[in-house]
Amino acid sequence: MTVNLDTIFIMNVDGKRVAICNSIDVPHTNVYYAKAVFEIFNADEVILPFPYAGRESLEPFLAYGKPVYVSLINSDPTHLCWLKGEDGRYLWQMLWEKLTKDDS
Repeated sequence: MTVNLDTIFIMNVDGKRVAICNSIDVPHTNVYYAKAVFEIFNADEVILPFPYAGRESLEPFLAYGKPVYVSLINSDPTHLCWLKGEDGRYLWQMLWEKLTKDDS
């Protein structure tokens, strides 16, 4: 499996290594992105883009037990996050609900 490391940026913020992943994929591919972020780049935290595949796509990152931040809103008014469902909620609102739902 090949991971495009050009989509991962590292910043030092307040003494922590923060990775910004500009691309994530489906869960089985994200295993390799998470490995790159936390094992190759030794990041302390990661910021991920809109997870189109839902919570499952975040699991490989969450498995490391380190902070994972997710960007749900985009300032581009044509971005998919601003699509509205039949109930009037935006896609980002529906995804937020799914991501924060306690399955226990």
